[in-house]
Amino acid sequence: RLQVRLGMDVDSKTLRNVSTIHALAYRILRTAKKRAGQPGWRVVDDNEAMDALRQAMAEIGMPRELHIPADLARQIESIRGMPSEGAVVADEGVLALYRRYQQILAKARKWDLGELVPAALEALRQDEVLASLFRRLCQYVMVDEWQDVSLLEYTFLKELLESDNLFVVGSPAQSIYGWR
Repeated sequence: RLQVRLGMDVDSKTLRNVSTIHALAYRILRTAKKRAGQPGWRVVDDNEAMDALRQAMAEIGMPRELHIPADLARQIESIRGMPSEGAVVADEGVLALYRRYQQILAKARKWDLGELVPAALEALRQDEVLASLFRRLCQYVMVDEWQDVSLLEYTFLKELLESDNLFVVGSPAQSIYGWR
């Protein structure tokens, strides 16, 4: 879309560093897993994620008659939507469910979309070589739709940058989250 919009006649390699935040996080995670000798991880679709959540509920004994999976998925999203220093205090049952859900996905070498940014942030913090590689790649970062960036996504972007080379564009008229 960018090529068409700018009227550019270039191959995709020239624009290889143009991506969404989640696509960048996925690229970091794939690189981290490859470095660890664990290639082949992928992102699950919504149906696979819900199946894994239901499996986790069954395995920890959380009755579906009392808990709606979609509500639990939203609670999990709020738990992982904050950086660890600002984490939301959650119900122990939901935390146990989340841990089991993560284990089920990890065993299958999968992530769900919501797990990409926190997992990539953790990977960058644990592997200085990986962090250095992506910091060189991301010397300057421009984010469109800034109004929809979460605190966790901002923390992730700041982890990538060695300086304040972050340019953001936002519009209150296009906000879908009410200026997170």
